[in-house]
Amino acid sequence: MRIKSYFAPSVQEAIERARLELGPEAMLMSSKKTGPESSRLGVYEVVFGISPETRAGSQADPKSVCAVAEAGDSGVVARELADLRKQIENVRRSVSRQGYSRQSGIERHPEFAQLEEMLLAADFSEEMAHELIESVAARTANPQLNTAHDAPGEQRPLSLELLCTLLRQEIERRVRMSPELGVPDLEQRVIAFVGPSGAGKTTSLVKLALKYGIASRTPLQIFSTDTLRVGGSEQLGTLARILGVAFQATPTMAALEQALEECRSKRLILIDTPGYGSAEMSEAGDLKAFLSKNPHVEVQLVIPATLRATAMAAVLARFAIFHPSKILFTHLDDAEAPGAVLDPAMRSGLPISFLATGQQIPDDLEEASQAVLTDKLFERVRAAAPFAA
Repeated sequence: MRIKSYFAPSVQEAIERARLELGPEAMLMSSKKTGPESSRLGVYEVVFGISPETRAGSQADPKSVCAVAEAGDSGVVARELADLRKQIENVRRSVSRQGYSRQSGIERHPEFAQLEEMLLAADFSEEMAHELIESVAARTANPQLNTAHDAPGEQRPLSLELLCTLLRQEIERRVRMSPELGVPDLEQRVIAFVGPSGAGKTTSLVKLALKYGIASRTPLQIFSTDTLRVGGSEQLGTLARILGVAFQATPTMAALEQALEECRSKRLILIDTPGYGSAEMSEAGDLKAFLSKNPHVEVQLVIPATLRATAMAAVLARFAIFHPSKILFTHLDDAEAPGAVLDPAMRSGLPISFLATGQQIPDDLEEASQAVLTDKLFERVRAAAPFAA
């Protein structure tokens, strides 16, 4: 197969050039933004492939193609088709973004490119960065854009300062905070913490027990269903004894249900669960059934803020079976940038409950707030552009 790259200011223009030269049979293989070493050639690089037979004008027999597919491994074919669909979808989104950029005037204003670079540097995914930029651009295109210091109907000129203000408003509109424990309006608050191994579920549970149970003299009970990890329940039991808190290990969901019935006098109940890896989700069926049967039990998903975007997305998808209502982020002190927290919160639509910023108990735990996260983001923006506060 012959491979050729086309460079252009937009993906659509590169596609049109390739189709003109190679013909409609050429196969679109990938598209991406150029790096610093190739930026002089164009903003985007689009790669096409074309077989020698197609280039010569001959066409493959559809029957023979079907025969090859049937003779091959169906799993391999399915994976190849899935990869092809993904490539096509990525290109479709890229072309759609290009069309929107032309309509909204993004390409005419270098400030939008600066804003996008800031978001990418803050660890937002490329898709979310584009989505936020487009939302900001839509607001700037509105002649009735309202800001605190503008006269009615006044159109302000674009500036990085204005764009940063609008970006902050957009992020704060999308990210919800819910620094609470338990289902609202219920006298007894029961919370189960789920998440991958090493996420910090047990440490976060102990911090919350101290802050919202012991410190406020609230009758408290801790349960552990962690029977997968060697010594998992024993570790939490030791901490509970040191704190003087009632603790019980419940190796089965039936045992947990029975124990909950016996603890009706407790106002706050915290449940630790096993850390499930991708290969262990088959063992999560009983916990899933228990949580589905008991809607009064709030589920908080505990995720390390240090996960990369792909791993974060995988965790969100894997633990969606438990229908979590909030996210508790841990290891915030080790996170490289605030986008690692803001991006998945916006993508999942789940509110953020608490932020764990270290291992100190109970000090390194704080209620989630817009100010903490967006201030951290715009500290980076101010470092890049001091006037964009």
